[in-house]
Amino acid sequence: MHFQYYFDWDELGIKDNKYVKGTLFSCAGAEHLVGKECHFETSDVVFHKA
Repeated sequence: MHFQYYFDWDELGIKDNKYVKGTLFSCAGAEHLVGKECHFETSDVVFHKA
């Protein structure tokens, strides 16, 4: 996934940046998803410096 930005579904409450939005660039077994936007919980993402 190519990171785009942190976000939160809660527009009126506390923003805790619990989610990450990105674009999928690789997905073994589900190539039809490549290029689509995706959302993950921050706790499920490992960030690597590019």
